[in-house]
Amino acid sequence: MPPFTFPVCLYLRVVAVVTGACICFSVSAGDIEDADKAHARKDYVQAISLYRKAAAEGDAIAQFKLGGMYARREGVEQNHREAVSWFTQAAAKGYAPAQNSLGVRFAKGQGVVQNSARAAALYREAADQRFGLAQDNLSDLYANGFGVSRDIVPRRCPQNDRPERRLDLRLAA
Repeated sequence: MPPFTFPVCLYLRVVAVVTGACICFSVSAGDIEDADKAHARKDYVQAISLYRKAAAEGDAIAQFKLGGMYARREGVEQNHREAVSWFTQAAAKGYAPAQNSLGVRFAKGQGVVQNSARAAALYREAADQRFGLAQDNLSDLYANGFGVSRDIVPRRCPQNDRPERRLDLRLAA
């Protein structure tokens, strides 16, 4: 008979998995903190190295920060396609700042073919997470009618009985 009963073995496996996940997370978090410090002191070589390490482990924040460094030419040649690649990886994980930054690339046509409708969709994803900059960017698209349709419909305002105009905000197909 084994020294441990089934529930104890299961418990030990769960603890091992959770502990391993915490160790992986803390290593990645430490890399991000160290990379942020290197970036702040403009040691871009060290920052890129540490961000790449964390990004290789799938860290969305590191992927986003690498994209930003490529977009802003910090320690690397400016490369909007590379920035888009990193932003895309982080955005796919639901990271709102990356969704917004990827939307900016689509709105401006930087590293991708300009596509206001795609920019609006990305801004919407980030705005739904209450990311303020994406909300501002999305409102700019609505105000200018880029990538979205505007349907202005008169409506009665019950407070003062004066007609009011409102925008029916729907994404363009």
